[in-house]
Amino acid sequence: MRKKCIFIGIIFGLLFPISVSALSGSASISCNSTSIEVGSSTSCTLYGYSNEGVSAVAASLTVGGSISISNINTSSNWQGNGSDGNIQLYTDSNKSGSFGIVSFTVTGNSVGSGTINVGGIKFSDASFNENGISGTSLGITVNEKYVPKPDPTPTTPNTVTTPSNNSGSNSNNNVTDNKKSNDASLKSLV
Repeated sequence: MRKKCIFIGIIFGLLFPISVSALSGSASISCNSTSIEVGSSTSCTLYGYSNEGVSAVAASLTVGGSISISNINTSSNWQGNGSDGNIQLYTDSNKSGSFGIVSFTVTGNSVGSGTINVGGIKFSDASFNENGISGTSLGITVNEKYVPKPDPTPTTPNTVTTPSNNSGSNSNNNVTDNKKSNDASLKSLV
């Protein structure tokens, strides 16, 4: 009888396999540029990837170095809050594959480098099973603001300045016209 139960159990297991898969995933950051000037900005997006449906995301978005973040906006697929970098989002339609989580602006504050860090990432499925995801980071280089240098050969206007007589007298200035002749022969020297 025992052999019969084991045999039925094996057959039942082969015909109706029990599938157990765990929610897993990853996160990444993408920016329009990873090299900006002091005072300029670039747009960035935090993406998630999961092998199964994700119904909630939690993460912490921070920066360090010579950059700052602003304008944190959640993707239209998510509800919740993330405007201060403390991301707590959920959705009614489970997300799988690659999906956008939040977009934000990075501004260069001073010459140097900075890092965008995302940590404490947790994905939850529809049954509220939570799984920790590895954090991610991205470096941004901040360069000196380009200021065009002036042309080293300045242009001067073609103006002629003539001295004026400011003596206050009304005298006649006799000017002798010394016109030169076009005759270059030596006959006039004798």
